[in-house]
Amino acid sequence: MKVPFYPIIPALLAASIGFAGTNAKANCFYSETEAFAPDSVSEEIAATGAKNLRNALKGKPDGYHRQGRIYFKGQTGEVDYDQALSCFQKASDQGYALADLFIGLTQSKLGDGPAAIAALTRAAEAGNEKAQQTLAFGHLRGSFGYASDPKLGFKETMAIAVTGDARARYYVATALARGTGTKMDPVASFELMKGLAEEGNAAAMEQVGRAYTVGLGVKPNLEIAKKWYRAAIDADRTRAEIGLGTALYKNR
Repeated sequence: MKVPFYPIIPALLAASIGFAGTNAKANCFYSETEAFAPDSVSEEIAATGAKNLRNALKGKPDGYHRQGRIYFKGQTGEVDYDQALSCFQKASDQGYALADLFIGLTQSKLGDGPAAIAALTRAAEAGNEKAQQTLAFGHLRGSFGYASDPKLGFKETMAIAVTGDARARYYVATALARGTGTKMDPVASFELMKGLAEEGNAAAMEQVGRAYTVGLGVKPNLEIAKKWYRAAIDADRTRAEIGLGTALYKNR
């Protein structure tokens, strides 16, 4: 498949610039009866969970990992990140590479930025694309708290955007509008966002409407703004109704 080329992105890219252990209280699983009681979860989830637990009890890394994902997603009734982290760590200790990605995601949920970065870096260096994206986007968006590096995040997100990844392009456009991790460039931001909007990205449609409303990177035009807000709403971006209301009020 031919990779789309976005001329503005390479130019912008050229111009831009201790892992923590598991919670000692968590032991990966409760009792099988407690964790997978059929009256608290569906029979299918209960059966799957019981199978994962049996594998975990046998010391199988895939069992630990799958058990961790059940706790991570709250499929037993409630999300339990401490239990999930314990399971993922046990799987990682046995060389289950995918577990490092989920250790990073879980540590991020628990608010431990440095630990999240360390785990995601291991997964990214092992070639996990999801981990590479999570690291880039997380740094840019401040998901790792004080450990976030917006400049690094912008650079790495730009590298992903060059491949045509829609989410990366959206984050780059947003960063350029706000000056996050790079010099503010409203015009470049608008061009990127408009390109996404024309491809059918509802969130981008809303942002293009906002740009035309306030004149961010483009000359204000309330009629065009309303057009984009309505397109976003038609694409199920209901929050665009707020922007549409603002444009209608200004144009009254």
